[in-house]
Amino acid sequence: MLCLSSPLLAADLLLSNGDGFILDVVSEDERAITVSWKNRIYVIPRSEILKVDASRKGPHTSYRTSHFLLKDSTSIRGVLAEEKETSYTVKTDLGYLDIDKSRIKNSKIPQDQDAKLPLEFLSEKLTQPETKWGGSLSTYGGIGSIANSAPLWLSGSMFIEPAYFRLGERNQLGIRVDALGSSGGTNTRYSVLMPEIYLFRGFGFSEERNFYLSIGLGPAAVQSKSGGETQSGIVPGAHLEIGYQGWRWDTSFLRIGGKVLCFADATSPFCTAGLEFSFGARL
Repeated sequence: MLCLSSPLLAADLLLSNGDGFILDVVSEDERAITVSWKNRIYVIPRSEILKVDASRKGPHTSYRTSHFLLKDSTSIRGVLAEEKETSYTVKTDLGYLDIDKSRIKNSKIPQDQDAKLPLEFLSEKLTQPETKWGGSLSTYGGIGSIANSAPLWLSGSMFIEPAYFRLGERNQLGIRVDALGSSGGTNTRYSVLMPEIYLFRGFGFSEERNFYLSIGLGPAAVQSKSGGETQSGIVPGAHLEIGYQGWRWDTSFLRIGGKVLCFADATSPFCTAGLEFSFGARL
């Protein structure tokens, strides 16, 4: 809530180690600057900051600067744009500059140009609410009354977890739609389409909360085909899933969980159980 109520100022922030970031400044005082970068909040001590330029704006990106010390003691710092056989082209505050390699006494050129803010500056307590969305692929085994007629199930789904559906620090409401189909077994084929609302809870032994529990309910449209006969109906459906969500790359994430889906068919209730792989992004 602090982040939502504070004005955001786009800026170019350069750390003393030469890493630069286009980000949003949330607040600042004499000791530190609080910034928002790629949906996370960081508190950076002023002692680690070389400069802040509010004239540069744009999407959240990062860069790394190179440092060249010439034989005449001239010091040049900038972003390496191009390396030629006999020279470097460097983007500085004054524009692009060509530096002849024969004039260089010492140089420091980062191998990786993609800079990241150190995790030590991360402030989990001030993390902005964020919307998550994505899709899932699942494979299940039929259990109960359909174990023989439908031993193998495949599923695909889409989900969204809106920021304004968040319940406290650990709980999140989400909406998803699952489409399932059976194969193998007898000549009976099942298909299920189920929209549902679910409760997602992160937990673990650290602030990262790398494990999760998901419980959902919704109406399921179940159809079965056997020979030339088709039966269909709407029945209650529910799922329980527990898994690991520790794989994160910038705004992307991967979840892998064990999941059980059950359907309360009036004549023959049945369940499926298996693995679900979910891929998504944070907004």
